[in-house]
Amino acid sequence: MPGEFPEKGVRPERSAPLALLGRRRLALAAAGLLAAAGLAAHLWIERSLVRHYRSVAERMLAERLPGARLGDLAALDWRGRIVLGPLEVPARERGAPPLLRAETIRVGPRWVALLGGRAEPASVTLAGIRIEPGPEGREIRALLDRPSRPARGGASPRRPASPPEVWIEDATIALGVAGGRPLDLGPFAAHLTSAEDGVIRIDAALDGAPFSFHGLLRWDARQRRAALEGARLSLGRDERARVDLWGEILMGPEPRFSGAARLGPLDYAALLDALPPELVPEEGPRPSGPIGARLAVAGPLRRPSEWAISADLDLSALRRASRAGPAAPLQGSFAWRPEQSDGASREILIGPERATFVPVADLPAYVIRAVTTSEDAGFFAHQGFDFEEIRNALAEGAEARRLRGASTITQQVAKNLFLTRERTLARKVKEALLTVALEASLPKARILEIYLNIAEWGPGIHGIGEAARHWFGKDARALSPREAAFLATVLPGPSRAGALLAGGEMPEAWRERVDGLLLKMRAAGQLDDDQFREALRAPLAFAHG
Repeated sequence: MPGEFPEKGVRPERSAPLALLGRRRLALAAAGLLAAAGLAAHLWIERSLVRHYRSVAERMLAERLPGARLGDLAALDWRGRIVLGPLEVPARERGAPPLLRAETIRVGPRWVALLGGRAEPASVTLAGIRIEPGPEGREIRALLDRPSRPARGGASPRRPASPPEVWIEDATIALGVAGGRPLDLGPFAAHLTSAEDGVIRIDAALDGAPFSFHGLLRWDARQRRAALEGARLSLGRDERARVDLWGEILMGPEPRFSGAARLGPLDYAALLDALPPELVPEEGPRPSGPIGARLAVAGPLRRPSEWAISADLDLSALRRASRAGPAAPLQGSFAWRPEQSDGASREILIGPERATFVPVADLPAYVIRAVTTSEDAGFFAHQGFDFEEIRNALAEGAEARRLRGASTITQQVAKNLFLTRERTLARKVKEALLTVALEASLPKARILEIYLNIAEWGPGIHGIGEAARHWFGKDARALSPREAAFLATVLPGPSRAGALLAGGEMPEAWRERVDGLLLKMRAAGQLDDDQFREALRAPLAFAHG
């Protein structure tokens, strides 16, 4: 009955709220113990495992990248990854930015191996990377020349049972040329995974842009050989623009390499649409039609003079498509405003309406041959690019540590009509695209005619008509072989020609260049014996001197 006491020996039941409170206290106590154990484990790992991985990283850097520096960051994040950084590989040239800098390196341990007493990485993530190879890749070449050395304080770290996954995040490559602003390629991300023993699969993409790369990198440790297989660079969101790539490098005292690339057939307009806007010319012809290209290079890595280069550019279909359509704007007269070094500007009409314009058909053959022999001997045979001359320029640049120009006449027309004088990689890409467009949309004779009438033949002297009047006081159609050879030797350095006759006498070194050009023209059959002998004897009667 209500109010009665329970029978003796019978314990009253605990209320539900009190029982729940007890269970919560036990759960909190257990959680506290687990947190304490986790904290203790975290501190133990941070003190021992982090220290071990940092030691291994420093030893590997000392062996493989002498001079590389690893910053003071060494910690364990709450995902159990060791965080190191920043990593910096200094440039050889004093005052230059680092060849490579990575803000952080995150290493995910292989926990099963760790339980067995082995510290092996399961994943490595490099983030915030900037690579600056220097003009013409000089810093990369210097890195290859650095001798590796054994690390101090012990043998090399033990190779893991399987290679770790490698992630690259927020990476940028600053490509540049001497004296120019570098072109930043990136940011991009990449993922490297082990496809099989000795084979790494590479998948990369450019952030916010329709660029992707996929391929296999095969490494043979015994032969010290790395090979790129089945690689493809895709451009555009629909991946219609594709470049297939192959290559290999044999390491050793004298590293050797070989590589090949194949493009297309691909529509030229689709190629422009696939490129980032900063690489696409703002002006110039835009023909529509397919193009194809192939390039193969092989030789000793450090000796470009011995490289074998094989290249082919197929513009036949693009030419047919372009010339079947409306006439290119450059076929007729057009106004042009040259970029002057002193900042001055004037508009020049390129066409018969200009008094000093000279049609190419009106010029003696030896005038044309003097110019092409001096500036672009293969002009009438190539497709806009002289790959043999590019190889020679690379060889000379490797020795002089400065890359000289190797531009064809078509490339010079593209640059002078549509681009600025800045020396950047982006401008070189635009120049190449414009060269293809000009070769496809204009006959060789018209390209040469434009060049002869816009080229600079002295400070502020544009066009062969102005040049003949300025230097010899005559019409360009009446130039002699020796006068034509002299004008051709002015083209590589027109700014220096103004001081040529300051003393009223032609320097001997310049005279020898003129004679040397005449000798080349005779050897090529462009002058007969009588013309050659007369050209050697004939004086140069300058209009001012």
